[in-house]
This record gives sequence, structure tokens and C-alpha cells, in this order.
Amino acid sequence: MIRLKPVMQLVCLLLVATSSFGQAKKTYTNIPVLLYVSADNQPDTMGFNLAVQLPEVVYALILQERLVLWDSPKKSIQITADALQAIEKNTESSFMKSKSIFFNELWTTSKKRSSFQIVGFSFMNTGSKGKVSYGFIDFKELAPLIANELVKTNQNGAAQISLLEALFSRRYIYTILQFGNQNLKDNFAASIQIMDNMNAPHKKQLNTFSLPETKEIVYSILRNPAQKDGGGELIFSWFEELFKQNKELLYELGGDKYFNFISYNSELAVTRIEIEEIWKKRGDEIVFLPKSITVYVNNKKLSPISIHMTNRLNLNIGLKSLEDIFMEKAFLFELVRINRTYITQEESPLYISALREFSWTQLSRYVKFSEKKLNN
Repeated sequence: MIRLKPVMQLVCLLLVATSSFGQAKKTYTNIPVLLYVSADNQPDTMGFNLAVQLPEVVYALILQERLVLWDSPKKSIQITADALQAIEKNTESSFMKSKSIFFNELWTTSKKRSSFQIVGFSFMNTGSKGKVSYGFIDFKELAPLIANELVKTNQNGAAQISLLEALFSRRYIYTILQFGNQNLKDNFAASIQIMDNMNAPHKKQLNTFSLPETKEIVYSILRNPAQKDGGGELIFSWFEELFKQNKELLYELGGDKYFNFISYNSELAVTRIEIEEIWKKRGDEIVFLPKSITVYVNNKKLSPISIHMTNRLNLNIGLKSLEDIFMEKAFLFELVRINRTYITQEESPLYISALREFSWTQLSRYVKFSEKKLNN
């Protein structure tokens, strides 16, 4: 009798598993598939964590009685908001902080194309008595409620995408637990083979959503006293003169919370200017789309001014509109925020380089690698 080493035993098991699935059909229509998505298995390069945000949004909708929680995919019994909260209390668990989501889907693939249909979701968490299964959400009932719910994206994600779009982007790590009648919980090789067949490069993916290369950027313009007639210094001086000559505008932007319209005669100094923009990547170029300006006067934050308002008011510096000036970027600036991620002063130049030179889904890796090189 020949005894195999443990490593060889594992290789043989994988080969057997792959071989056993190799006889399965390469094409199928609406085959039921159960996926598992874990909040703990989503790297930050995905740009967002659906397994964190989806339970939060769904839970709020259930409590508002805008969405029905069912006992199972068969939808036999409705679990009310009160009943759900009773389950949470009895198990000392939290639906909103569920870390495990199960996707019920229908998969279809042919030689040239693939598609998937989301049927619904089940949510699970751990409480004082072990694992807690809360129930099932029908996707058709949920979809219209999340079509305008923006995803909380980090620096690696795309700006201004909805939770519905994120679900169809497939930007999340998942494993197949069941494929048709096959239990694949412990059959990793077969699971990989199914996914490779479904997502083969030559096949057209019919209903996936391609995430745009966009970022929501907030940056702070830097003053440069040595360049009084240009750059950031010119922008600061222009805003200071604007508010001195037009105090009504200052107070309309919330200055009345800090300064008395009648009696305030002290000097007004613009101490900070932040610009919010959408940056779009087109080939090797970045297109800047200014959205709003937030000015700080005497360290007091005023209400944002939309770029559309500045155009309507004809607020120009010389012959150029503020929008044109911000698009040209002929001034020094440092990043404050990329999507939902705040950027430190030390990280700002690294992230600016990453945005100009690197993949927009890998910004954090570029910065981390650059920091290691600087520290070595």
C-alpha cells in the first residue's frame, strides 16, 4: 500500500473534485446559486464594503416599515420590525452589524454570454447564543429603495455610485456555497471552476455595471505670499475684497452666525478655501469638474457656494470665471478628502502623485508602498 504525503493527498483531492465537476454542463439557464459574502473578507481596494453598508440600509428600511423582512425565500411569514427587535434583544445581537450576507441568485451562461439575477438576501450575525439568522429580503422589493442610496466609498472607489449599481458591479469577494443541487461549501476547486466558466473573458457579461473612474475630491488652496499676483494668494485676496465690498453676501453665506451685521468693523480675513470637485479619468488625462467652494473667514466656516451660483453671479477674477481658474489648477493645493477617506497633510502629495500616475482602484497601495520607500 502506497502512502501519500499530506501535500500530495490535498493535490489529489483537488484533482478529484475538479474532475468530478468537469462533467457538469458548461451552459445553463436560471440555475439557483447561493453566494456567501463576508464583511471581514473585503479588501479596501474594492472601494467599498457592501457587507457593511447593506445591513445598515436594510435595517433602517425595515424599522421604517418601508421594506418587508420574510422568514425565508419562500416568503411564508412576515417578520415585523417589533419581532426583529425582539430577536435582537433575546439573542443579544445586531441585524445592522451583520457580517454575513447570503445572496440567492439565478445564473445563466452560454458559449458567448453570461448573466445573473439577484433574487434576494439573507442576513446572519453572531449573538450570545451563537449564530442568528434574521430572515430574507426580496430583491425586487429592495431595488427601488436603494437606487438613489449612495455607497460609502473609500479612496479606491468610484464617486457617486448607488448601492444598486454597486451590487451589479460585482466589486466584492464572494464564495459559492450551493450551485443547483450541488453543495460546494467544502469544494473550493469546483467553486473556482464554476466562477471561471461564468466569468470567462470571452463571454459578454450582460447585466453587470462598470464602475466609472471618478473621485469626489475636496482640496484646500494654499497661500503663497511670494506670488501676490497669481496662484493661491490672488484667490485669497480676491475673496477678502469680495466680502469687504459685499457684506450682504458674507451674511447670506452664514456669516451672521459669527459677525454682527451692523456693529462688526474688525478686519475680515479669508483663512481657508476648500474646493469640492469631481475628478474623471479619461485615458491618461484627468478632467476636473468643480462643484462648490467653502470659504473660512476669520477661521469661521461659511456655507458652501455652488459653482453654478458663482457663474450666475458672474464672479470672475479678471477675465476668468472661478470655474475656469479651479479647472486650470495654477495654484498650490493639498488634498483634504477622497470620497469618504480623509487625507492627512503628510499623505497629500503621495495621493496627488497616485491620482496622476497609478490605477485609481489601488491608490492606498501606492501610498503605502511609497511611505515604506521613504522610511527605508
